[in-house]
Amino acid sequence: MKDNTLFCSPDAQEIYRVYQILNRDFLKVFKFQAEFRITTISSRKDFCLSVEHVSESERKWLKDATLQILEKKYESVVDKS
Repeated sequence: MKDNTLFCSPDAQEIYRVYQILNRDFLKVFKFQAEFRITTISSRKDFCLSVEHVSESERKWLKDATLQILEKKYESVVDKS
């Protein structure tokens, strides 16, 4: 079974921001919407964003896009300090 988790965070707002960007960009690239899922892991107090029913190339694109979103976020945090 493939790991479909894209991102986990204790901040639900951060999960939704990443979801909105990924959903918008995935639709632009692949011309259809992916099936995303947001769940909680109560033992870690994290929210997780995952995707269901995608091909290997779509999964790779989503994981790469998630990394780019997070890199931009952390670059802006470092630039401010």
